[in-house]
Amino acid sequence: MFQDWSGLEKYSFIEGMLCWFLSKHL
Repeated sequence: MFQDWSGLEKYSFIEGMLCWFLSKHL
C-alpha cells in the first residue's frame, strides 16, 4: 500500500487531512 509514496501521494493525503480539519472547524 505504501510502496509508491511519491510527492503526489503525500500531497493528496495532506489535502485530505486539511479538508477534514477545515470541515471540523467550520
